Amino acid sequence: MAVYAKNQHKFSKTWIDNYKKFNCFNGQDGAPSPCDIKDTHGASHGLWLRLSKSGVMTYYILGVIKNGLDKNQSTYTIGDARILDLNEAREKARQFKKFLADGLDPVATYERRGEIHTLITVFELYIQTKTLDSETVKSYRSQLGYLSKYLVTKRIEDITSDDVINEHNRLRTDVSPAMADKIIVGLSKYFNFGIAMLKQTNSQAQLLTFNPVQTINAMGGWLLTEVDRDE
Repeated sequence: MAVYAKNQHKFSKTWIDNYKKFNCFNGQDGAPSPCDIKDTHGASHGLWLRLSKSGVMTYYILGVIKNGLDKNQSTYTIGDARILDLNEAREKARQFKKFLADGLDPVATYERRGEIHTLITVFELYIQTKTLDSETVKSYRSQLGYLSKYLVTKRIEDITSDDVINEHNRLRTDVSPAMADKIIVGLSKYFNFGIAMLKQTNSQAQLLTFNPVQTINAMGGWLLTEVDRDE
């Protein structure tokens, strides 16, 4: 991305619309010069506007993925400012900031909202958006391989506490008590991820509101102690 002069302004629809009148931003014949402008509105959520020399107007934010490997600030595109409404851009910026704080790539996470999700697709989204080393991913995949096809292909919002309890009991018999606990503890991470990240189609409502693994916690149904489960 080219380095442009940095300015700031309290954005408004009228102010944005004024820039839309120009076909380019080259500093000639009354046209503004290319620059980056920070929105100083109280609800901007870190929104920036880039005026490119070619005439492209782009909303974006700057940020760092929490606990990510790259500690340098990166640019995340919100959208075309000639098309995207200002209030929508600010709301999207708010969501992007939350994704960053949750340790997620905001662009990839936002694009996957509203999809039909099974346990396996949520798992894939989890490892794509989290910063994990190859050995950790390999371990997680191995654990997922022990789960029944019924569970991993079921829509995640339809998985019940009984499904989780039955799977836990099956793993205890078919694998081992230690692995049964470890695998189901892993499931809890994916449900918590889904609660935080997944939205209903064409809606901002949460797709998931409950982690069914919590039922085992409430019932005291773990086979091993917490220390042993974490080993």
